[in-house]
Amino acid sequence: MQLKQIFYFYENGGSKMTALITGGTGQLGSELRKLLDEKQVAYISVGSKELDITNVEAVNQLILELKP
Repeated sequence: MQLKQIFYFYENGGSKMTALITGGTGQLGSELRKLLDEKQVAYISVGSKELDITNVEAVNQLILELKP
């Protein structure tokens, strides 16, 4: 689901969901967090210190645990 679709979904009474932001401490992730905060969209943010996105098993495990 694209960001524009997520905003539309929330603004039109859609059920609550939580976005997962990988790279949340980087430049793009930081800006995305600001946008989601403004729109009051729930999210979980992880940076490169918490998650190595090249490790498929670690990414899958995080998704299974957090269920974003």
